[in-house]
Amino acid sequence: VYYLLTQHKAPEELFNFQPIRGLKAIKEASVDIHGVGTLRIAVVHGLANARMICESVSKGKAPYHFIEIMACPGGCIAGGGQPRTSVPPADHVREKRIASMYQKDASYLLRESYENKELLELYQTFLKHPMSEFAHELLHTTYTSRAEKLVAKKLA
Repeated sequence: VYYLLTQHKAPEELFNFQPIRGLKAIKEASVDIHGVGTLRIAVVHGLANARMICESVSKGKAPYHFIEIMACPGGCIAGGGQPRTSVPPADHVREKRIASMYQKDASYLLRESYENKELLELYQTFLKHPMSEFAHELLHTTYTSRAEKLVAKKLA
């Protein structure tokens, strides 16, 4: 986002932006971007919390410019996509996983997707450019209510 707004590489401190990390269900932060202004961010996990934020947005009461919603506690980095075990991971296990993932990420030279050569090639040869109509069609999802499938069946 920083690059899209400024056409400059993000400062190093944004790669270690603590206010939106961790297992707290709703995290809020503000970032001052020179020449752009203050951006307000929310990072939410859990569908009940997502519903609260979405209702706030629908009512025009959400102060956020960017919202990230994740189903799993702590998001994907906390291992939500990992195979299930008979004993669900405790928060201290999730916190260790998160810390190790951020530590590994900090060791990489390439940390911004807009510099990724494979992504650049994909856009140049297939998707046209970031946020093109074709890229949006293939890479973005839309909500489809499936509430009718959740109705209890009547027993005969």
